[in-house]
Amino acid sequence: MTNLAKSLPDLIEFLSFSFGGGTDADPALQESLRQVQTKQYKKADILMISDFIMDALDKITTQKIDACKKTGTRFHSLVISSEGNPNVLKIFDNNWLYNTTSDHPFRDVLKNIRHIRTLK
Repeated sequence: MTNLAKSLPDLIEFLSFSFGGGTDADPALQESLRQVQTKQYKKADILMISDFIMDALDKITTQKIDACKKTGTRFHSLVISSEGNPNVLKIFDNNWLYNTTSDHPFRDVLKNIRHIRTLK
């Protein structure tokens, strides 16, 4: 999402889909962790978008996340559910809730993102 104003409608449409069946976050997080070790993404943060209805993360994944946090990588979650696994969500620096019943579901999320940007 390089242009939020143009990308937001597509993101909202994607987030309205329902996939069911739970989430295996380890492969996505492992790839994200691999990418932030490269020169191109060395200073990047990680954003995970999910309903977070999942089992606990693998111990190796959580250890790698902790190591990346020590080098400055921040981990953010966008929760599309009210039933996310709190034990998984606690590893993230920021947890934003996308409220699908709101008339303006991204208003609070965007407000929080702007706030974080100013904290640097």
